Amino acid sequence: MSQHPFLRLGSAWYPELWEEKAIAEDLTRMTELGFNSVRLGDFAWSCLEPEPGRYETDWLLRILDRLHRIGIGAIMCTPTASIPAWMLATYPELGFVDRNGHRFGAGGRQAADYCNPDFQRMSRGITEAMAAAFGRHPAVIGWQVDNELGGHQKVSVSPAALAGWAQWLERRYSSIAELNRAWGTDVWSNRYHSFAQVPGPVPLPTYCHNHSLHTEYRRYMNDMAIAFQRQQVEIIRRHSDAPITHNSEDSLDEWDLTRDLDLASHDCYARYMPLPSIIHRMDCIRSLKPGRRFWVMETDAEGAIDGQLFPNGWTANFAMLAYTSGAEGVSYWPWRNLRTGSEICGHDGLLYACGRPTTGFEPAKGVSELRRKLDCLLQRFSPAPAPVACIRSERNGHFNYIERIAGLRPNFDYRASLEAHHHDVAELGAWRDVLYDQAELTSQRVVMSPYLPYTSPDFLARMRAHLDAGGTWVVGPYTGYLTAHHTNHTTALLGELESMLGLETRCFVPITSVPLVMADGLETEALMHAMAFTPRPGDEPLATYGGDRIAGWCWGIRRHIGRGSVYVLGSEIGKTARRTLFRSILIRAGVPLHPMPCRVIRVPQQDAQGRNAWALVNANRTPVRIELPASGTDELTGARVGRQLDLAGNCNAFVVFDQPIQG
Repeated sequence: MSQHPFLRLGSAWYPELWEEKAIAEDLTRMTELGFNSVRLGDFAWSCLEPEPGRYETDWLLRILDRLHRIGIGAIMCTPTASIPAWMLATYPELGFVDRNGHRFGAGGRQAADYCNPDFQRMSRGITEAMAAAFGRHPAVIGWQVDNELGGHQKVSVSPAALAGWAQWLERRYSSIAELNRAWGTDVWSNRYHSFAQVPGPVPLPTYCHNHSLHTEYRRYMNDMAIAFQRQQVEIIRRHSDAPITHNSEDSLDEWDLTRDLDLASHDCYARYMPLPSIIHRMDCIRSLKPGRRFWVMETDAEGAIDGQLFPNGWTANFAMLAYTSGAEGVSYWPWRNLRTGSEICGHDGLLYACGRPTTGFEPAKGVSELRRKLDCLLQRFSPAPAPVACIRSERNGHFNYIERIAGLRPNFDYRASLEAHHHDVAELGAWRDVLYDQAELTSQRVVMSPYLPYTSPDFLARMRAHLDAGGTWVVGPYTGYLTAHHTNHTTALLGELESMLGLETRCFVPITSVPLVMADGLETEALMHAMAFTPRPGDEPLATYGGDRIAGWCWGIRRHIGRGSVYVLGSEIGKTARRTLFRSILIRAGVPLHPMPCRVIRVPQQDAQGRNAWALVNANRTPVRIELPASGTDELTGARVGRQLDLAGNCNAFVVFDQPIQG
């Protein structure tokens, strides 16, 4: 956001909940910690609009004045995630309705329906009042729209939502005849005669609705949340030049979510997430707005890992990973533990409600010292271009699985499966991005697209260009087996993907496990579903099925396309075999591999002059020895290092190398 300072550190602060004595103490303590940012207002609607149409903003203007005087910047949040009780008392119909018909009322957050026109109107009103009052205040360094959109309200089937659903379908399909054709609704006599007849995904006595309906309803819900966000973004931009973001918790399509925003942000609580998941989230969020740093808008200064409090140094480990992965700001939640409400336990801030420092206070002081060291460094260095892209998609991937209806296996977890493949690439030592299937490719030599059931024409065109230019594409497993409408292909098992690759898929069958022999002789097993392919002259078979019915059939192939290579994989396989295969693919594609010791994270950096550096995080409680590709200087300590670096437990390093290195 602001370039002075370059990096931000702070927390969410709720002065509306506290008396003057606590507010003054908070400001003093923030200065003591070296914080330079706070988040304000995200749940303050009832204080900003205590009665319909009566806005009270002076109290928050006075807070902004005080922050500006001590050099702390404010991220202003619209408060629409938590609506006042008077609103639901006046307009009970704006509560969202779950699939079982329960309408939500006052008492929690995200209780209102994004589709409800009254809620949209009142959300625009509070946004206009805040933007007009605070938009030009010198303390405001940025805006956050709402809070964790879609985090609690996944699917609404309110009358307003169903009316919007019919309109959305009409825009998408033009005629009800086209919808019936695309969805194949004559199955079970489900042909519709108007868009208004198409139900929401409410419970049925048997099985579930047409799969097309489930997937499309998720897309519709996603679009309604994005449209709700867009209304606020447009209002804020009329009053403020400060950048706008949203603190995603990965409940919506983050690609769609960030198209209207200036930068990406996410909430990432280490106590809930294993280390590979944290790394995966950083790789995802970094790639959403290329060239622009992101924010970790909520994280924890204190918590537990494996049943024990964060070890000494872990809070700085997390901040080091975030900043060097591309974060501009790190913000803790909350500043002062709440004294009332549903979150009085489970979140440790920097101060207890009584004002005493929590056990997270001193670790946050260490993060403040780290931020000062990195501030100058990261004005020169940024994450290096990645040679590998792991593809993910909500609209064309996750939404096909989210109702547990895709059929790969019971309770299939799309995101966990993607993370497993991403973790393999990271453990092999390859530097990588996570890209959405709508994103343009840049520096990537290898693109991996596991579990992408629908491959859009745009995506296929980008991949064809990638192959023609000499790139490598790892297709699958389970890429391309569905249409845009979540139906089976009728032209070929993998539809247009087969046409593009000149591929012939022999079968796509459900299995539990089938023996598999890889080309190098490694024995493993095929899991979930099995695809088999017909090789043609010049193809390189990757593995052969054993067992009974499909014994001897080809599990996967490597084929030359353009100046590049495509690898088509026929199923999920055992972890050891998968990593062995990925390693061979990456090496053949010329991707540098620098495997690290367990729980050591490497984030390659590069500056405008082409100098290379490694940001290193030792997330172990014990020391490790790290092999380096060249000598250099650890800029965090000023120490010279040779080809080996001994890094203490839960410590960090930023090694700038004496010579250019690859990867």
